[in-house]
Amino acid sequence: MGYWVITIPRELTPLLRTNKSRGNFARRVRRVFKKLGYQRGLTRWHYFGDKNHDYFPHLNVLVDGQWLESEELERQKDDLRRMLFSKHMRERYNNNLVVHYEYRDTPAKIMHTLKYVCRATFLDKSWDGTLARNMYNFQNCGWWGKWDQAPKWDPPDSDKHIAALATLAKGICSICSTKLTWSRRPTTTPHMLTQGAVEIASGYYRLPNIRPPPKI
Repeated sequence: MGYWVITIPRELTPLLRTNKSRGNFARRVRRVFKKLGYQRGLTRWHYFGDKNHDYFPHLNVLVDGQWLESEELERQKDDLRRMLFSKHMRERYNNNLVVHYEYRDTPAKIMHTLKYVCRATFLDKSWDGTLARNMYNFQNCGWWGKWDQAPKWDPPDSDKHIAALATLAKGICSICSTKLTWSRRPTTTPHMLTQGAVEIASGYYRLPNIRPPPKI
């Protein structure tokens, strides 16, 4: 599995504060990777780092990748920068237009990367209240390509966490396979836990079945 990370300079993070701008950038990234020959993949945003609460978005990209020799890796990085950013931006911010790549070649490494990419990074709305309100209902993941092909990598069979996450991201219940209708009323994780919610994938919880009141 190939794991890419696209990061822009901190000075330009205000350009990615709206749902529209982040959505447009992610779609552009997916188109570029397809042009580079990656037939399918997944993108997911991270918004905050582990060390502070400063908004610093970067886009994770998972692809059916392989080990890249240093010369080929640098060529692909240069192609990504050239197709994603204007000539003016490349000349001004070249050293800060970070494109990182790792090849994950074992089930343990693949699972670790999947869990890392799928984790939530915006954990408290007090970090940026305005951004939290504007981000409501934003689709944080995106994908491209056909997924009916044989996979080039597989997570361990015993762990169904990622399969459940992929199904839920498509709006399908991972338990009964029915189409989901999402409520537009926001809630909090502590509130759900007090109602007996059980996490079934990163950021997704299952509430106990609602039963009719007892007959009198």
